[in-house]
Amino acid sequence: GSSVVCSSSSPCVSSTCNPVDGTCEETDIDVTCSDFDSCTENDRCENGECVGDLADECKPECEVSSDCTPNNACESASCVSGVCRYSDIELDCEDRGPCYESSCDTETGACVYTETDNACDDNN
Repeated sequence: GSSVVCSSSSPCVSSTCNPVDGTCEETDIDVTCSDFDSCTENDRCENGECVGDLADECKPECEVSSDCTPNNACESASCVSGVCRYSDIELDCEDRGPCYESSCDTETGACVYTETDNACDDNN
């Protein structure tokens, strides 16, 4: 008779011929393999599939905005496409006139007013 050739397309599956009925039987095997993904490491067979762990250099910096930590109280942080983005908080500081400049206190996030030597008009 003709011989049956059994083969598997996965390095994680062994295909052998059952001598009783001539059918191919597949069995998951635990061996090392390559998933051909440069962003994985420690590739191995699990449940008939070649899988690997995500390499550190390929992991996103963040998944949600809470993964990002602002550098100071005057900054907000958000996660955009796996990268932390930082921006200055828009403070609504009181306008104390041309003789004061307002800024943000990096410790508290509160408005700070500093006297200036700006020219001003006292309307006289």
